[in-house]
Amino acid sequence: MTKNERFNDSIGALFTDDLELAKICILKSSTDIGVRRNLGRAGSRFSPKSIVNILKKMTNTDFTDSHFIEYEVSNEQSEAKNFEDAQLLESSKIQKHIGKFNKYIHIGGGHDHVFPMLKSIIETLKQKELYIINIDAHLDTRVDMQRHSGTPFRDIDKLKPKSAYLYQYGIHNFSNSHKTKTELSHINQKVFPKGDKRFFDEISKIPKDSFVFLSLDADALDSSQMQAVSAVNPNGVELEQMRDIIELVKEFKESMFGVYEYNPIYDDLSQKGAKNICSLIYQYLL
Repeated sequence: MTKNERFNDSIGALFTDDLELAKICILKSSTDIGVRRNLGRAGSRFSPKSIVNILKKMTNTDFTDSHFIEYEVSNEQSEAKNFEDAQLLESSKIQKHIGKFNKYIHIGGGHDHVFPMLKSIIETLKQKELYIINIDAHLDTRVDMQRHSGTPFRDIDKLKPKSAYLYQYGIHNFSNSHKTKTELSHINQKVFPKGDKRFFDEISKIPKDSFVFLSLDADALDSSQMQAVSAVNPNGVELEQMRDIIELVKEFKESMFGVYEYNPIYDDLSQKGAKNICSLIYQYLL
């Protein structure tokens, strides 16, 4: 097999700038200022590039009728100047792309990028219900004076969404303060530790014609499978359980998948962390 033949058999060969051909949209938020604001390790800004590069090397056998398109929607210089305004700009950029493609993947540096993503979805859905499934060790509902990677769901709650539900799975008590665990005012939130079967029962009750946003903070995954994060998880969710969750999400009429907080600087030479994430993205897109 020649080099060109190998490329033609890869997902990379399906990337295009043609809006008429593209069916799968990858939105990239390549900044990590929100992580650094939260005293996390720098480097997750390289996550979108690293993950997309691995994804492009996978074979395209299952996607021969699809084409991929990618957009950068964040701006590090704008965030450094005014973080809150930059998030509003990011949300407006995301909103321009919603509704044009069949499937969406959002790859962010910090989990703060889920705020502009969800804001754009809420404004697009209008009065429709939104179900958010967050797989995480942390609730990310910190009560702080400034926004960062630990506040996005508290920030979304401040927008007063009318019909939003948040299911948090994989949460550790030792990773969340009492203030973090205070109730949200407008979002109906349910919290489940790893292994709690009630989580799957609750997901099964969501109407199948609903819009579901699946958010994965990479530090939710067990350290044996994901070491490339700011907060390595000693008792995290295993990949096989994450695959079960993805299969549940795929049953809904409309869904999107966001992956955050992977830090390639702390991955090993095999890029195990990025490959594990790409395997999840691949499964979701099938």
